[in-house]
Amino acid sequence: MISALAISYNEESNIEKFIESLSFADEIIIVDSNSTDKTVDIANKYNCKILQRKFDNFSNQKNHALQFANCDWVLFVDADERIPFQLQVQIIDAMNSGKHNGFKLKFPQPKLSPIQLFHAQSINLDKSFLHVYLPELYHLVLRLHLNFRCPH
Repeated sequence: MISALAISYNEESNIEKFIESLSFADEIIIVDSNSTDKTVDIANKYNCKILQRKFDNFSNQKNHALQFANCDWVLFVDADERIPFQLQVQIIDAMNSGKHNGFKLKFPQPKLSPIQLFHAQSINLDKSFLHVYLPELYHLVLRLHLNFRCPH
């Protein structure tokens, strides 16, 4: 049902808790930009698909990950973000609602990027944007403002 995708570079201090917070996902795909720390070693302990790709820009890295996603829904998450249980439940409920094809989940901390959740048939990543851009879905995106703290 859901493919969790992320890009990484030298995330050894984050990757384990990050992966553990995605236990509700059917698959986890990480595009690593040739980390020089233990990011890949740690991620390999879990049932993740690790892809190595030299970093050129965020959109190309995410598009590369997207090619390997096998589920109907795609969740883009940054490696320093965590998905607490209450958010996992809300994500699953939102996907099952059938009301929208895309969701932008905003963290309360302004420095963190929004988590992006999309139906795989509806996604388009444009290289001119640092993060996900949805021209055909812009009017359908639902912003879920959640009352939780992201651990750091």
